[in-house]
Amino acid sequence: MKRWEKRGFWKRKVRSTAPAEAESDVQGALEDSTEHTENPSGETAEENWQARYEEERAAHEAFRAERDAADLRLKKERAYRKLLGECGIPEAKHDALVRLADVDAVVLGEDGAAEDADRLREAIAGEWKELIPPLFREKSTVLRGTSVTKADILAIRDRNARRAAIAENMDLFR
Repeated sequence: MKRWEKRGFWKRKVRSTAPAEAESDVQGALEDSTEHTENPSGETAEENWQARYEEERAAHEAFRAERDAADLRLKKERAYRKLLGECGIPEAKHDALVRLADVDAVVLGEDGAAEDADRLREAIAGEWKELIPPLFREKSTVLRGTSVTKADILAIRDRNARRAAIAENMDLFR
């Protein structure tokens, strides 16, 4: 017995011709069946294809519109969260406030930020004032005044807020 006979190379050659013949038979049967395909409703295969295409296209357009609306809402939520952070509301409260607030009323600019940011900050500070920590309220009221004195800045109890106020008003400490 020869080495190639032991390993079964002759069997592989015989097996490889059978699938090719079967494939050509299946392909011929498929071509025959698609030539005369009709639906029970009497439509031809071409008409059926066009109807399915229109249905899929309408479903895809609806999906895209839904996805775009979800993306816009997410961008508005991000802008509102940023405003909540600027007003001093802790991040732990942001999720609950975004669910309660009317985020759809926020108008975004081209840069992705809220257009009426000052109006929204005032609304947030008025509506959620009990959630703003007292140290942040103290810092914001002292620093928003028109005339800030050295004594006002030194009266701020929060160390980081006091340092920020000193850095903003360095001319008072020279």
